[in-house]
Amino acid sequence: MTTARRNVLDPACGSRRVVDMLADTWSVLVIYALDDDRLRYRQIEQRVGGISQKMLTQTLRKLTRHGLVQAASDGDGYQLTALGRSLLDEVLEPLCTWAQGHVDDVRDRRPAPASGGGCAPPER
Repeated sequence: MTTARRNVLDPACGSRRVVDMLADTWSVLVIYALDDDRLRYRQIEQRVGGISQKMLTQTLRKLTRHGLVQAASDGDGYQLTALGRSLLDEVLEPLCTWAQGHVDDVRDRRPAPASGGGCAPPER
C-alpha cells in the first residue's frame, strides 16, 4: 500500500493546517510558558508579556481543542499534554533558544526600531 507524502507547502494538506495553527506568536509563547508542570491562568498571563486576557483565552481554547494543552485534572490551571510536551521539546524549545541566541544578528540586519528594542531573558 502506498501512502501519500505529506507536504506542508500544499494548502490542502493536513500538515499545512497544523503549521498554520501553530504559526501564530501567542500559541508558541503560551506553550513555551507552560514548560512547568501546571500554571494558573494569571501565571500564564504574567509570563507571556503583552498578551490580552481575550487573546490568552482564545489561545488556550484553541490549544486545548487541538490536544496540546489541557485543564489540570482538578480544574486549577493548565498543563501541556504529551503531544504539547513533544512539540515544546522537539520544536519550540530549540526555536526559542535559537531566537534568544540570534537576537543581535537579526536586529543588526533590519532598520532600528523607533523605541527600545531591548529584552531580558525569559523567567523560567
